[in-house]
Amino acid sequence: MIVVAIIGILAAVAIPQYQNYVARAQVAEGFSLAGPFKAAITEYYITTGKYPEGNKNAKHAALGISQTGTDFAGSYVSKIRLGTVSDVNKGRFEIVFGDEANEQLVRKSFWMEPNDEGGSISWRCVPHIAEEASTVANGPIDEKYLPSSCQ
Repeated sequence: MIVVAIIGILAAVAIPQYQNYVARAQVAEGFSLAGPFKAAITEYYITTGKYPEGNKNAKHAALGISQTGTDFAGSYVSKIRLGTVSDVNKGRFEIVFGDEANEQLVRKSFWMEPNDEGGSISWRCVPHIAEEASTVANGPIDEKYLPSSCQ
């Protein structure tokens, strides 16, 4: 009986940790799919000294990226889309998770935001950006699923 109780306690601790591990692994898919966006935005900024401006179509054309974010979809990521702020574009893009993702990520998203480091661009993850309208109903993902290198 004691052995069963110990196994129950271990399972109660291990299962939530495993779910967190799975969600973090699925977030990593978003980072690998974001590579072309990061490269295109970085190249554009280094070449012109600013981030692409204008409406979504103009930004996609300037970066040479397909206008349908679903071209950059994976097993868990449903799409990646450029930011839509019309007054000041900051080179942001949103990574959106689909229905196949872990229940903690389903239809949630986070943003990647560039930062000029004086000759190079670094990227940071932002779960929610107030002036950007997310394309997902369930809102931003919980920060605990983002890798520590992203914060």
